[in-house]
Amino acid sequence: MLAWLYIVAVLVFSVVGAYRLRTGSPARYGRFVYACAVLFGLIPVSTGNWQWALILLPAGLVAAHVMLQNRTANLTRGRSEPPTT
Repeated sequence: MLAWLYIVAVLVFSVVGAYRLRTGSPARYGRFVYACAVLFGLIPVSTGNWQWALILLPAGLVAAHVMLQNRTANLTRGRSEPPTT
């Protein structure tokens, strides 16, 4: 029961945070993405399968890094193009 509460709390945190920070500063968004990656990577620990956390935690951190690079590239590309009307 406690594991499901943790999973739901992580999902709510990630959805609400992503909605609030969609136009936030890159540093703040970066901290949020890495926090979500760590929290999602630790879900197996709450369910009793801690061995999976050894795989999911590094994979989540790599995915977070890629997400931040893509977001930075999209923001940079969006600012360098002239607005179309």
